[in-house]
Amino acid sequence: MEHLNTRTLIDALPVAADMATADYVRLLHPDDAIGKVNFLIADRKDRAECKISEIATAPFYATCATERTSFVSLNRFHGHREDMRLAALNAMFVDLDADLAPTGLVADPAAWRAKVTEICETAGLPMPSLLNATGRGLAAIWLIRPLPPHVRARWRAAIHGLISLFRSAGADKSCSDTARVFRLPGSINPKSGRVVRVIGGTLLRYNYDALEDAIYTALGRPTRRQLQERKLRHVKKARRRVTGSGLTPAARFQQILNDLDKLCVLWGGQVPQGRRNTFLHLYATCLTHLREPGDIATAIDRMAAVATPGLPATEVRSIVRNAEDRAARPRTANPLDDGRYHYSGAQVAQLLDITDDEARSLSLQQVYSTKERRRRKTERERERRAAAGAVPRAEYLAANAISREMPWKVQGMSRATWYRRGKPVISEVSTAPSAFFQ
Repeated sequence: MEHLNTRTLIDALPVAADMATADYVRLLHPDDAIGKVNFLIADRKDRAECKISEIATAPFYATCATERTSFVSLNRFHGHREDMRLAALNAMFVDLDADLAPTGLVADPAAWRAKVTEICETAGLPMPSLLNATGRGLAAIWLIRPLPPHVRARWRAAIHGLISLFRSAGADKSCSDTARVFRLPGSINPKSGRVVRVIGGTLLRYNYDALEDAIYTALGRPTRRQLQERKLRHVKKARRRVTGSGLTPAARFQQILNDLDKLCVLWGGQVPQGRRNTFLHLYATCLTHLREPGDIATAIDRMAAVATPGLPATEVRSIVRNAEDRAARPRTANPLDDGRYHYSGAQVAQLLDITDDEARSLSLQQVYSTKERRRRKTERERERRAAAGAVPRAEYLAANAISREMPWKVQGMSRATWYRRGKPVISEVSTAPSAFFQ
C-alpha cells in the first residue's frame, strides 16, 4: 500500500479541491464498475426518495440532483440500496460529525483537516482518497478495489476499527453500514446553508487487504494473515496431540468395541432402558472405523436384535443410515480430517454412565473416566520405575541419612549451595549474620 505523508496530501489539494460533481461520481463509480448507483433526494418537508441510476448516466444525474438536498451511495447495488442487494464494496469511510468532535476542531476547519492527517500518519494509514466538507462535518473516504458481497463481514469489522482510530476527530460509530450515503458535492446542506465540497484527498484507489492490515496493526490487533498462521499452528498442535497416543483410530475403536461387549455381558446381554439408543450409536460408530460400508447394516441389525430389542425400528434404521454415510467418507488417521465420529473413552464412559469401579472390575481398555486414566498412568509409571530399579521413598530415606536429615536446611541454605561449599557441618558455619538467615 502506498503510504502518503502530509506533503503528499497538500500536493493533491489543487487536483481534488472543489472537484466537479460529475467528476466526483465518475471517480467514485468508474464506467467499468459492477452494479448501480443509488441517490437519495430529500426535500424541505423531510421527505426523501431513492433514485437508481446506471453507471453511465450517474454523473449527469448527480449534476442535476445538486439543486436539491442530495446524497450518493458509496457502494453499489443490484437495484435498491439494501444490504441483501449489494453488488460490490467500493469504499471505506468515516463520518466526522460536528456534534461528536471537540469544539476546538469544529471551530477551526483547518485544524480539523490537520487532525485527520495526524491520525493517518500516527496510525500508518494512507491518506483518504477523498476528504469532503459536508457543511457540518467532514467525510473521509478511502476508495478500494471492488470487493464481492460475501466479504461484507470482514469489511464491517475493518470499518469499526477505522472508526475507533478516528473517534478523537468525531467519528460517528453508527456510520458503518454497506448502504451508507454521503452528501453529494455541489449540493447544499440545509442545516448549515453551506455547499458540500471536496477539499482534499489523494484520488487513489487502495488494495483492501493492505488497508485492513494497516487498520488492525494501528489498533494493536493481529492481521488476517497472523490469525491464519495462529490457527494453523493450533491445528498442527491438535494433530500432534491426537496422533501422539500410539494407537491408530482403528485399534482404539476395536478396544472400545471390546469394552462395549464386556458391558453388554455385565448387563445380562441387554442394554438397560435409557441407554439403548446411545449404546447402539456408539457400537455403530466403532464399526465405521472397522468395517466396510456394505457390512455395517447387518452387524448393527444383529446387535440391535440381541442387545436392544425394545428399540424402535425407525431409530435402528436411522443409526444404520448415519453409520453407512460416515463409513463411506474418506478415511484418515487424523480426527480433524476424518468424516467419522471420534469419541474418547472418557466420553463413551460418560455417555453410558460407567463408573470407574465398573471399568476396573471389567478391565476395560478404553471406556473409563479421565480421573481413572490419570490413576492408571500413575500406576504404570510406578511400575516402570520399579522395573528400572527405583525403591520406595521410605526405603531410600532409611538408607540415605543426608536426604533424611537435610542439613542444608538447618544451615539456612539450598542443597546445591551446601554441596558447593563442601558439605559443611554446623561447627564450620560462621556465626556472623548472613543473608540466608534474614
